[in-house]
Amino acid sequence: MKNTTVAGLLRAALALWTAAVLTAAAYFVPVFMRHICAVRPELAGWYGWGVAFGWLLAAMMLWAFMLLWRVMGTVAQGRAFVRKNATRFRRVWQLSAASFTLCAGLGIFMVLTKILPPFLVLTVAGLLLATATAGLASFALSGLCQSAALLREESEMTV
Repeated sequence: MKNTTVAGLLRAALALWTAAVLTAAAYFVPVFMRHICAVRPELAGWYGWGVAFGWLLAAMMLWAFMLLWRVMGTVAQGRAFVRKNATRFRRVWQLSAASFTLCAGLGIFMVLTKILPPFLVLTVAGLLLATATAGLASFALSGLCQSAALLREESEMTV
């Protein structure tokens, strides 16, 4: 498969994920928070915080997607193993770690306040799994890109 085809497919996947994240932050989180407030009126004061938390996670994900979009541009050009991509993957790892920490904090908050609706528990667990997986993958790819870039630079200097 050509580099341009691979990059195009990966960019299409990123575009779909971007649409999904924006839909979740703009529609599903506010609707779910309204539902929580209707079922448990004592939590109505948390509506704004819940929506803001959803947008914070969305912003971090969109920043990571933007970095990955740039990586896909270098893949299409046949120069994926460069130091800039190692830096981009490192930044994605940092964003994933921050998202994981925020979701873990939300999980702890939910346990302490005994707000444990099954759908929300599954959502937070899924976010924890997704952010951990993305973080580990981007951490590994950062090291791989860094090593490959160094090898390429040494090879070019040798020639």
